[in-house]
Amino acid sequence: MQYRGDSPSGLRPRRAAAAVALALSTMAAAQDFGVQTTVDPDPVSAEEPIQIRFNRPLTPNDGRLAVFVASTDVTDLFQRRVNGLALRRGPFRLPPGESDLIVYLVTPKEGWRELQRVRLNVIPPGGPQRALVEPKLSIGLKAQVFEGHSPVTNRPPRETFQDGTFQAAFNTDHLISGVGIKSEFQGVGSTYRQEAPRFADEGSAADKADLSRYAVDLQYGLHRVGLGHLSYGNHRHLISNYGGRGINFATRIGARSDLALTAMSATQIVGFQNFTGLGEANHRLWGLTYGHELMPGQGALRVEVSMLDGRRSPQSNFNQSSVTDAEHSRGFGLRILSTAIPGLRIDAGYAKSSFDNPFDPLLAAGQSLVPTTRKRKDAHYLDAAYALFKDYALTDRHKVNVTLNFRHERIDPQYRTIAAIVQADRLVNYYDITGTLGDVAFQYFQSRTRDNLDDVPSILKTKTPREGANIALPLNPVFGYRDSPLAWLPTLTYSYDRTHQFGLGLPINSGFALSHVPDQWSGNHNAGFEWAGPKWRLGYRVGYSKQDNRQTGRALADLANLGHVLSVGLQPWDTFDFSIEGGMDRAQTYESAKTLRTRRIGFNANWRVTERWTLGSTLNFTRGNEGGDLVESRSDLVQAQATYGFKVPVPGWRALPAQWYVRYVNQLGFVRDDTIGINAGTHLWTVSTGVSVSLW
Repeated sequence: MQYRGDSPSGLRPRRAAAAVALALSTMAAAQDFGVQTTVDPDPVSAEEPIQIRFNRPLTPNDGRLAVFVASTDVTDLFQRRVNGLALRRGPFRLPPGESDLIVYLVTPKEGWRELQRVRLNVIPPGGPQRALVEPKLSIGLKAQVFEGHSPVTNRPPRETFQDGTFQAAFNTDHLISGVGIKSEFQGVGSTYRQEAPRFADEGSAADKADLSRYAVDLQYGLHRVGLGHLSYGNHRHLISNYGGRGINFATRIGARSDLALTAMSATQIVGFQNFTGLGEANHRLWGLTYGHELMPGQGALRVEVSMLDGRRSPQSNFNQSSVTDAEHSRGFGLRILSTAIPGLRIDAGYAKSSFDNPFDPLLAAGQSLVPTTRKRKDAHYLDAAYALFKDYALTDRHKVNVTLNFRHERIDPQYRTIAAIVQADRLVNYYDITGTLGDVAFQYFQSRTRDNLDDVPSILKTKTPREGANIALPLNPVFGYRDSPLAWLPTLTYSYDRTHQFGLGLPINSGFALSHVPDQWSGNHNAGFEWAGPKWRLGYRVGYSKQDNRQTGRALADLANLGHVLSVGLQPWDTFDFSIEGGMDRAQTYESAKTLRTRRIGFNANWRVTERWTLGSTLNFTRGNEGGDLVESRSDLVQAQATYGFKVPVPGWRALPAQWYVRYVNQLGFVRDDTIGINAGTHLWTVSTGVSVSLW
């Protein structure tokens, strides 16, 4: 009897399988053995499972593996799997804090060879589920080493100097027992006291290094608390994105309601002084906003009620200088938002504000002033937008979108609030139609504005109708070259804007003459042509504007301006780009029969010479003349800069990124006017350098 397996045909599969196994074994031996350690997430808990995956099976010829956490051998705590190792569940806990997990391959010939090193950030039991800390610190030195000027009156405040600077930030993000905590702290400093953040307020007493901004955000479920620099409010006539330092609390009440409360400083402040922002009773505001969804669905029909009570002492923002007065405002606002009707969006609001200027002894300066009276005034608005067409398909590639917009706003005379910028005594109605037809975008608008809403006979009353249009026409997709555009087909743009402001009669007992009552037309036309290729761009713009005065006695006080601008940009290599722009303007004054002609040209180039070296330059030249050779002006700017990036090695730590630069600036100005006997010029050139190092 003959068995199938003994037959020559039965031996062939067995030999083929052996050949395949031998080939696979040879390929595996030829491939270097490697591992991939997976740890998810980061940071990890002390009980986090760790898996070490093999890129191929480990053979006896490869050697054995050894796993260490820091200096502790934990190899025996891992269980062998088909494709790797897995940390056994048991009493072992990963050490808290940062440590290295190292995988070694141990062989008789090569000894211990490190295959992979993974940095572990282990949170202790009961510690945060998320712990991210991001410090940043950079220090720098800037210096002006050479300088020249003329005449003597053009001398800069400091001819040469050396200043040290620093910028620091400390950001954190933690999740502890369901409470999210995020923080942000920023500080700046300079050895030059005039650059201190609070120099405008404190002068020579200002700290050279100070806190510029901080914010702490805590969130637990539906509740949220913010500390530090905040922005609050969404009612345009009462409190609108008002910024200050303080505290904010927001929460959800049920499925449809929410509540927000704030207490903050009345102006932006910096520094460690008044850290909470609430240290001055006469310089803070309180706000409340309650919102409720009247219909199911987010934003279908929402009502918001806002309240404000704020006082502002005569203080400017830290980065502003202004003459201020003590102010107090109190008010409430109502806002309604709706998208309940398909295609229609509505945003409407009403506000009532009570405002006055309390007595300010600093402003009074010992004088007897007439006290102001508290004013209670109203403001309201309505914004409506209706999508007439939305993605209406004309063809497979051309869709139509058309939206009708309407805005109405009325603000009473003498209406004011300390927490929003509004223009009182104004009524505005605005309409526009905006849309796209395929790749063509267009807009047409009209507005009507008037003032003196109380019709006070001694105050000038004006009306201002306005209309305009915009269109953008990319010719490549219009003519069917969307996928393979032709370089010579440009994108065309055109805009038109026309305004007429006129007064309604002569105010009584005002001292006005008929020549003071405006009746002025102004119009602007702008057209543009833009071409672009892979390594170049070309643009041409032309603009014309005219002001036509028609009031009594001023009929000849008309102005007209015509301007041309041509720009070219080239990028012949990935490391070099260059642009040039030239323009010519003509400004005519009909009353004096004068024409001012201005010519300007500018160059800009950037060259990334190597990964570390970058060169850049800017040149601008402007020439002007009026009335032939009677009036002449000149303005030149030449600037060149070289930047070098490098690393600063720190033994036992890491290389710190750094940057050095040197900059040359040359500015020249000249004006001559023979009609009034002026002939003056100024010249200033500087060479400055600096270096900055990022420690974190």
